[in-house]
Amino acid sequence: MKNITNISSSQTWPPGTPAMPADIIAINKSFNISSEYDEQYPYLVLAKTIFRNWAPIFVSLVGIFGNVISFFITTKKEYRHISTCLYMSALAAVDTVFLVEYLIDVPFFFGLKFTNHLIVIRFLTYAMYSSATSSRLILAAMTADRACAVFLPLKARSLCTVSHARKVIVMFILIPAVVNINMMFTYAVVGEDFDTIVLSVRDYPWLEIIITIYQSAVLTVIPFSVILISNILIVFSVRRAATNMNKLGQDNKQGSSENKHLTRMLLLVSLAFVLCCAPYTLFEIFYKILALVGAVDYSAYWTIRMGVIGWGTAAITQANHAVNFYLYVLGGGKKFRTDAINVLRLA
Repeated sequence: MKNITNISSSQTWPPGTPAMPADIIAINKSFNISSEYDEQYPYLVLAKTIFRNWAPIFVSLVGIFGNVISFFITTKKEYRHISTCLYMSALAAVDTVFLVEYLIDVPFFFGLKFTNHLIVIRFLTYAMYSSATSSRLILAAMTADRACAVFLPLKARSLCTVSHARKVIVMFILIPAVVNINMMFTYAVVGEDFDTIVLSVRDYPWLEIIITIYQSAVLTVIPFSVILISNILIVFSVRRAATNMNKLGQDNKQGSSENKHLTRMLLLVSLAFVLCCAPYTLFEIFYKILALVGAVDYSAYWTIRMGVIGWGTAAITQANHAVNFYLYVLGGGKKFRTDAINVLRLA
């Protein structure tokens, strides 16, 4: 949800609580820059304004608009028998929840505080992490479902069912919601405006390792791996099918149109996921490697530039939750675009 700044013992919330351990601060502090540097580095103010204030507002509003339309389209009666469409509707719902939380998060960058600030920040971070995790897992499941339908068409009727999709969706919503409850107890609020939350389990290093591994697995490793493998299978199957198209009759061509558009939509969404999430993931890996080997430069010059890069790549990552509808319009064919227009007319 938030990132780290240079802090002292007086910069914790509630006031008077122990400061964060120096090593934890050091590993994270480049992601948030104290306002004392604003006058010295004018472009820093511009970066803060764009990436921390206006980008979340723009991304959230545009994304919520698109996701709501996607949800209404993919839940139409004519699509309810298609497992991929069920995944798409679930993804739209989860992404909408995330973007609403992302929008609610904006006032904290302007210094908004509550009486129970620690609880509010922890809960919002918990909700954002849980919905983001569910979104990535559902996207991975949706891509795997499509790969199964394309690569194993004879088994698709038994494997790619709406019943199976419902179970997977419920599982991928409940598991993050339960596991991420630790954030309500293991995270501390710090920062210049008490708007930053970090993992604080120095006395339990084994717990920090478990939490870090879990977050890396469900947010990065598992989704990337499943999506990559699934897309390879999809592309291979599409190419194999293309060589046999001349053997198909007109009826078969018409019947495959819906599957063709679904496959194209999934490929576009998967590509967007990789393009949106890869920059921040690579940035985090790069920075953590530098921190572990003791090669981090804590000068203001280096810290500010790394911080701006962190804000920018993080904003791109959040945009992944907002672009799916527009990719569906691009790859979904005339029927999806017609459905979108009809939904807008009804609204």
